[in-house]
Amino acid sequence: MNRNIFVGLVLAGLTGVGCADKGQETPAPSAQPSTTGALATAAAETPDQDTLATRAYEQLRQDFAAGRAASLRLPIYSLKPVGDAAAQAQERARFLGLGSGSLMKSEDGAAVTANNWELRVDALSGAELFVDKARFHAGQGVASLPLAEADYISRARVHLREKLPSAAAHDLRTYRVRRYMNDASGPGGARAGATVYQVAVAFHEVLGELPIIGAGGKVAVHLTPQGEFISHESTVRDTAQRLAEVSGAGLLAPDDARRRVEEKLTADGVKLGDYKLTRAELGYYRLGRNSVQSVLVPHYAYFYEPASREVVGKKRLEVVPAVTDRAVLEQLRQDEQAEAARKAELRSRAAPPDRK
Repeated sequence: MNRNIFVGLVLAGLTGVGCADKGQETPAPSAQPSTTGALATAAAETPDQDTLATRAYEQLRQDFAAGRAASLRLPIYSLKPVGDAAAQAQERARFLGLGSGSLMKSEDGAAVTANNWELRVDALSGAELFVDKARFHAGQGVASLPLAEADYISRARVHLREKLPSAAAHDLRTYRVRRYMNDASGPGGARAGATVYQVAVAFHEVLGELPIIGAGGKVAVHLTPQGEFISHESTVRDTAQRLAEVSGAGLLAPDDARRRVEEKLTADGVKLGDYKLTRAELGYYRLGRNSVQSVLVPHYAYFYEPASREVVGKKRLEVVPAVTDRAVLEQLRQDEQAEAARKAELRSRAAPPDRK
């Protein structure tokens, strides 16, 4: 049940949106905490990035090596059904100050627009996007950010509590801070210098003792360099109930999982000597917006990067369930079939390529 996804696509999904064509996205550098009033309270929120998932993987690997895995218990969760996307969009639009707005419904979900603002709710995943279309990826850049990283985190956290209370009720940790950049050349080709035009603070959910990995289970709050809100996207979704609990005897050992992944890569014609494993994670795997998913199951994620000049720009992410229980694997298979059918339907509706 491997899922082969290019790392670039996953990383774009972590903040809910990719970069605009004109821009370039890079992680924001660490800054000294500001002491400007209440905003300084965010100084303790150091972004986790991927450390929770890598530590969880290494801990489980050590548990197996030391013979402690038999005592482990990991719950399996079902995700709460999305429900009526149009009704949710209207309710959320009123809460966010859009009033009744203009409602548009489609097979993909529902959207409410008012002035320059748009709110979208996805019918399959329940993902919510709220965006100021006039300013999103359209702001003026600054040579240096006027606020410290802690200030952007604090403002994003306040927005999360006030405007996304349902998501804020989950255990959301600061995941990463990104800056979106422009770079331009002046007359004669001379570089005008890079500027930052937007900052995104991403939060990720921790469920029990494991983080949620993948594109889902995230909230991204986008701000201007001055700290003004311009967009949020949430792929956080409530769990309905515990479906099962997997004991240590029902877990696939991390080393065995990696072996299976690399056997599959070899069978697919990938030369392992051309790649190096750069990161291994353990967490509940969540797909991103527009995706079909009904259960949350612990997965391993293995990140491979080119280690040879024969391979250029082909990073790989291989994801494999950490459980061996047949009933759980069957539920995953059903989700995968539904997701594959969704993608096939999209391809069937796509216009043929322009061959002119």
